[in-house]
Amino acid sequence: MSKKILYFLAVSSLFLFSGCAKYKPSQIPFPSGEKQKANNIKIVTRKLSDKEVKICFDSQKLSKKYDAVQIYVKNNSDKTIILNAQQISLPVISAKEICKTTYRETAARITSYAIPGFFLWPFWIPAIIDGQKSSKANEQIDQDVSVKVLATNDNKSIKPNNHINKIAFIPKGYNTKEFAIKLVDKNLKTASKFICNA
Repeated sequence: MSKKILYFLAVSSLFLFSGCAKYKPSQIPFPSGEKQKANNIKIVTRKLSDKEVKICFDSQKLSKKYDAVQIYVKNNSDKTIILNAQQISLPVISAKEICKTTYRETAARITSYAIPGFFLWPFWIPAIIDGQKSSKANEQIDQDVSVKVLATNDNKSIKPNNHINKIAFIPKGYNTKEFAIKLVDKNLKTASKFICNA
């Protein structure tokens, strides 16, 4: 194969593959699952489909390892309540693990271009650009997960007449058909227990 053809293939790869490292998530869908009400507090829970997880987090890997449970809490009381991941009777995965599963594989992507780059320099162009895009995508993933996900050590305050809408990731194999969530009154430290299903 001539050097001109190799050069053409290298430059073409810049346009064909260097955009694969982007991160394009969407918003958490509006809650439409099982509703529980008590003490002027409403909880809606449901399990997201694999397709919804893919759209919401731009990743097919998450749904292979975890079930995604949407937890929506509307506080219509006159008290501030706390949603603590430790007060859910399911093992909630840490944000670090969710990010790690979702990250674009920067090193592997750069290497796939860099090795042929030792023989034909134009391959370094997509290697550098794709590496930069992967790094930027991973930063976006960190920010997105911090906003959307209820993680292991999260302790979320919900003020009166406010709501929270989060996704908790649970390891595959756990029963999400019936689980408990305890919401704690921030001042009185008393808890309201909700039996939910997803």
